[in-house]
Amino acid sequence: MLLNWSTLGGVASFFGFAHFNWNLSPKFSANWCPSSYGSLTREQRLEWDARVGSSVHAVFCCLVCLVCWLCQPVSLFNDPKNLGGSWWFLTAAMVVMAGYMLADCVGMLAYMTWKEMGPYLLHHCVAMICFLYCTHYGMLQYFVLFRLISEVSTPFVNLMWFFRISGYRNRAPMLNSVNSLVLAVSFAAGRIVLIPFYWIKVVNFLTGSGKFFIFRFPITFAFWTLFSGLLDVLNIIWFRRILIGGLKVWRGSRKVKTDELTVYAASNGVASSPSQ
Repeated sequence: MLLNWSTLGGVASFFGFAHFNWNLSPKFSANWCPSSYGSLTREQRLEWDARVGSSVHAVFCCLVCLVCWLCQPVSLFNDPKNLGGSWWFLTAAMVVMAGYMLADCVGMLAYMTWKEMGPYLLHHCVAMICFLYCTHYGMLQYFVLFRLISEVSTPFVNLMWFFRISGYRNRAPMLNSVNSLVLAVSFAAGRIVLIPFYWIKVVNFLTGSGKFFIFRFPITFAFWTLFSGLLDVLNIIWFRRILIGGLKVWRGSRKVKTDELTVYAASNGVASSPSQ
């Protein structure tokens, strides 16, 4: 019964997010950002709409995490006895997330090359497999919740892209710089800093009440640890890129400030000789 329910929920989520990305987001963006959205190419509009959907999905994930941490159901948080358990609310949320991941993968085909899609497809496929497995078998959802915290940085990633593609990166350099800083901090907090804590929880579970897990579910254990490691490697690679991009943004922002001061000084007749 759970499989049928989760399958129907996943299909509904897929079509729901597909409808949002391909129908609702274009109408919303055309009304609220007519100049920026109207000047984009077809591929850029498709990516714009996909990123709007991505931001909505990220907010949904953060709300799910907030509800779980506030409610702290015994089946998820009775550490260490039930770290391998599940909760109906998180189960339903993972079904929605799996549907989104599939819709996003299909949407990428319209505006990305296979080379560009590679890391995102790997990330989405790993996440979908984990979601579907934990939903079907009703286990290890605490560790999924740990991973969902990483979505806190996604809206800022998308906002950085919106600034660049719409020209606001140059028109509002300070706002762009602040977003870059928040992005770096949220990405580090949600994806990098939590890595050792995640693996400590995994080791404690496997050496404690979950030590039977390796012997009863060896294939699951292998995929779980492999996929978790892959996600960590991807996050570290992406964080390196974010740091490099953030440094460029801040250097550019400082240059803009210097240029503005030079123009201000010239317009007010302030001499720039060494004597002054």
